[in-house]
Amino acid sequence: MRPLLLRLLNERIDLELQLDRHAPILADRHQIEQIVLNLAVNARDAMPNGGRLRIATTTIPVQSAPPQARIAGSDRLVRLVVEDTGTGIQRDLHARVFEPYFTTKGERGTGLGLATVQNIVAQTGGHILLDSTPGNTVFTIHFPAAEQPREEVAAEPAAERASRRRHGRVLVVEDEPVVRAVTRRALEKAGFPVVEAQTGAEARRALADDDFVVVLLDVTLPDESGVDVARAALGRENGPAVVFMSGYSTEDVPI
Repeated sequence: MRPLLLRLLNERIDLELQLDRHAPILADRHQIEQIVLNLAVNARDAMPNGGRLRIATTTIPVQSAPPQARIAGSDRLVRLVVEDTGTGIQRDLHARVFEPYFTTKGERGTGLGLATVQNIVAQTGGHILLDSTPGNTVFTIHFPAAEQPREEVAAEPAAERASRRRHGRVLVVEDEPVVRAVTRRALEKAGFPVVEAQTGAEARRALADDDFVVVLLDVTLPDESGVDVARAALGRENGPAVVFMSGYSTEDVPI
């Protein structure tokens, strides 16, 4: 996961990973990645002049967790810590940062990152804690530990991976870096070559320069409507299929 994190962070942020490879939890891997990436982006935005981001995992007895994080029915917990040396979060805002659409970033923020994190943690039966002062913010998440770690699977030879690759590229058009990164990672693991775009203009250039079998497209883009980009894609001869993905629209989208 280090390469993915380094792509999201800037070069002035030192990334420190202290990961216990034998700390299994019963959860969807992509959702756990989304937790880490959302918290990493939050940390990056809190350190515009650089700093340190530490991500650590370990397995602990349930008695070692704070009382409010002692998950019923679990003898052992997996603790995930994401710590940064950024500007910090005001104490009077600690209770609000997990509210959907609440943001301290002004127009740069959607207010969905930490709400998504809390929702995923709740789905896994876990618990999240925030401790923040100027110069130090720590998110500590406790998950129920799986009874036994999954068996190690031997790495697939490169030749076999190549033989399984799908035919055709996928264009992912999404302005949120975390969503874009998680989507790309999932598609590449399934064997699809991926090209990214974060604006309508970038998507149009990619469509002009390359052929795609599918375009995964956010409805809301910074510079234009995703619907207009979809129309441009569908208007091409032998054009790609288009799949909308959005956390904002609940209505049918006319094309």
